[in-house]
Amino acid sequence: MITMFSLMFVLFFTLLLVSLAGLFFCFRSLFLKGEPVKTVSKEKRKKASLLSLIPLLILGIAGAILPFIIVLPIFHLMVFWIVIACILFFINKKKKTPYWLAAAIAIPVTIIYMSVAFFLAVHIYKTEYHLETKKDVEPLSVALISDSHVGVCFDGEGFAERIEKISEHQADVLVIAGDFVDEYTKKKDMVICCEALGKIKTTYGVFYVPGNHDIGDNANRDFDFDELIEEMEKNGVHVLFDEVAEIGDDYYIVGRNDRSMVRKDISELTAPLDHSKYIIVLDHQPNDYAEEEKAGCDLVLGGHTHGGQMIPIRPLGELTGANDSTYGLKTRGETIFIVSSGIGSWAVPYKTGTISEYCLIDITSDGSTVAERKKETTETTVIESTTESTTEETTTEATTTETPPSETLDPSIDRTCYPYEEPEMPELTPQQQKIYEDLCEKISNFEPYFYDRKELGYDYMDDLLYVTGLLEEQHLEFRNYYELQEVTDDQMELLGMKLEYWCRWETENPSHDINDVKAGMEAFNKKTEEILSGLSDDMTAYEKYYYLAAQISINQDYDYLGDASVQAAPWAGIMGGESICAGYSAAMEYLCKKADLYCITISGTIQNEGHAWNLIKLPEGTYHVDVTWADGTGEVGTYGWTRYFALTQEQILIDHTIVDETVATGQKEFVTF
Repeated sequence: MITMFSLMFVLFFTLLLVSLAGLFFCFRSLFLKGEPVKTVSKEKRKKASLLSLIPLLILGIAGAILPFIIVLPIFHLMVFWIVIACILFFINKKKKTPYWLAAAIAIPVTIIYMSVAFFLAVHIYKTEYHLETKKDVEPLSVALISDSHVGVCFDGEGFAERIEKISEHQADVLVIAGDFVDEYTKKKDMVICCEALGKIKTTYGVFYVPGNHDIGDNANRDFDFDELIEEMEKNGVHVLFDEVAEIGDDYYIVGRNDRSMVRKDISELTAPLDHSKYIIVLDHQPNDYAEEEKAGCDLVLGGHTHGGQMIPIRPLGELTGANDSTYGLKTRGETIFIVSSGIGSWAVPYKTGTISEYCLIDITSDGSTVAERKKETTETTVIESTTESTTEETTTEATTTETPPSETLDPSIDRTCYPYEEPEMPELTPQQQKIYEDLCEKISNFEPYFYDRKELGYDYMDDLLYVTGLLEEQHLEFRNYYELQEVTDDQMELLGMKLEYWCRWETENPSHDINDVKAGMEAFNKKTEEILSGLSDDMTAYEKYYYLAAQISINQDYDYLGDASVQAAPWAGIMGGESICAGYSAAMEYLCKKADLYCITISGTIQNEGHAWNLIKLPEGTYHVDVTWADGTGEVGTYGWTRYFALTQEQILIDHTIVDETVATGQKEFVTF
């Protein structure tokens, strides 16, 4: 069976032979010093031919080893050399051109040209579109990527870095318009890419439709299409096979099968829909514009063409009508079509006819940007929620400092705060209780210690591990700097447990010097007190929690690549750095504990991935706070950020699931969805 990879190899091998043949005559002319072949002796021609074979042999071997990297530069060198030689010949018909001039120009031109082509392929640009619709819809921001062809311009880690960059824009939804992988993408890279998609924070999630290379033949990759879909769905990606998904109250996403697959007519997919809502279609190949316009689609997003990728493919494609569009925005009737050039490239890491890009598309009904509309909504919410705070500040300023705070505050405003409750301790055996007290004292004093298994026994080792888990729930700050390590012999026989202290917040070559650890924790405690000093008696419970969550969000970034060494500790949320949800929730609970505010950590999932967040207590009842997703969805004070602060049980269950059966009792809604 002839595979796509085989066809590609034949194509590039043919191109290599043609290029080498053309360069043979170029090099031979160079070695003949520009003399016409017919005027030189047979011996001289033979010598020049043999000398020409040396660089051709080197280029040929390089092209055979790395066909997708080397062949195009060789081809362009041949083209530039021949074109420049012809130009020089016609310019200087009467005057003989130096024989070496064409080569002297062609070689640096080729190097510069292909270097730019490589940069345009591997560097990712942001392209923005601001669309206005006559339909009465809420604003929506869409991030579009297509044609990543993982393995050509970047691997799995490179894709994750690009997704992290796109995540910074806090789009409401991410859509993938096909060709996510290629025929020779490695499974490990595919898995990393899918995991990166599972970590991106959006309001409505990630939606994907297949491209022809996703389906492709599987002869040259170590996974099949079904495994790709399984991995995507495992990471919370919505895969659409001729299906429709409704997002929010105003939008549909219609995902079409690729035209290389059996698929439904677009009219069959859109006919049952409410056409007062905005219909977004994902269609990998831009080849069905007439029918999509007729079906009443509002926006059609695609890829496949790579924007032409290499000159002169784009003008040739448009001239021959290979696709309805090659790149950019077009309008037919009431339908807008956008074709992306993709974040990667096919077969070769070069682009000369276009750029690598991701698209940010703002859709509004009044012409304002999504950011402006969200800002307006946020400002309204903030004004409503802080009216009481403004009133109390005015009242406080009108009083003297000698009067006790309790007498100066407006009694009509409920400032009730509920105290922190230590995690419930299970009943311990006398030995476990002794271990708990001993561990607590040693860790507090940074005291190294070795628990000898032979001396203490296996039961003691089991109790030691059990108590350690309880201790970390009671003393979250211990997670910053200590570790109980197993010590084994060459046969993996347990010798004992060792208490060790090190600067876990240092990602590279962390110090194990006790003095460095103590200095770090002193700075941590000082910073904690500095944050807590921002709290005051005139703040309501809501304002106190908001302030603490905001401090964590400002200090901490999400660890998308999993590099942070203090993943579940409060360090990053207070001192700055990167962590995951366990770190965000630990920082929130730790600060609340120090401020004597009720707070517990909740376990659950979001987008099918394990997750942790907090439950706080206001006069109106208990509420959910997810600082991780607030931080990833918007800046402090924006609608995206407040969307994950003080949520009711009904609101949190829109995109979270709770595994420990915790129920928030508050009914008042502080944020409107």
